[in-house]
Amino acid sequence: MKPQELMQKLLKRATSGKLAHFYILNGRQGEFELQKEWTQTFIRRYWSEIESRKIIPQNLLSDADLLWISPPLNDDNEVTNYRVEDFSSLLSFLSYRGLSSQRRFVVVEDVERVSAIIANKLLKSLEESEGDVTFFWLNPHGHKLLSTIDSRAVKFTLCNEIPEKPLKILNELKPKFQTSYPLSQFLEEAKKNYPLEDLFQELLSYEQKNEGDAGLKQELLTFTQDWQRLETFHQSANVRLQWIHTYLQARFRADR
Repeated sequence: MKPQELMQKLLKRATSGKLAHFYILNGRQGEFELQKEWTQTFIRRYWSEIESRKIIPQNLLSDADLLWISPPLNDDNEVTNYRVEDFSSLLSFLSYRGLSSQRRFVVVEDVERVSAIIANKLLKSLEESEGDVTFFWLNPHGHKLLSTIDSRAVKFTLCNEIPEKPLKILNELKPKFQTSYPLSQFLEEAKKNYPLEDLFQELLSYEQKNEGDAGLKQELLTFTQDWQRLETFHQSANVRLQWIHTYLQARFRADR
């Protein structure tokens, strides 16, 4: 669903008092910033338009009626999986009423990093409405979540609209990979004819529209996540093209 369409849909529900207790916002290819910005905008508009709250801080994350939970970083400043202690603030947050707002919000980023152990500890909070709290779980890659969590939420797809365009590069590469296409030849031709960013975007678009091996698609999601999080664009083009060659070789040979 387009961001503005979802915004109007939920604000309309809020106006009639039908805002749900728990939402999961699924993405397609790692729309981290889109989901964060959309959620902050929705909360700001809810407080302003629905509750007519007069003062809302410019830095919304500093507001006492919003609990925003992000995954921890390791010693190398890389994002890691959640720990139980990362949700310790949730218990105290839920035990109080809003200071400036009637409805409060809890936002959890990158929910694919929530383990089954943590999810089970959160079930009670997610299934027993506090009356004045709404949860937004952000799932920017659209990973499959635990059924016990997924079944308790109202789910929407929130992602950038990908314009339809011909897959010119992949249409040219597919027959080559279905036979024998050596890495050395691929690297040589890719540098001349296949811009890396265009090739990667076409591959994402192709996988979103076609059935294929689930394991391979998960590899692509992981690679996409690492590409964006760890800025692997700083790696040489050869390193990235080698990975894509391996992926396409497995993907298109499976289609023969």
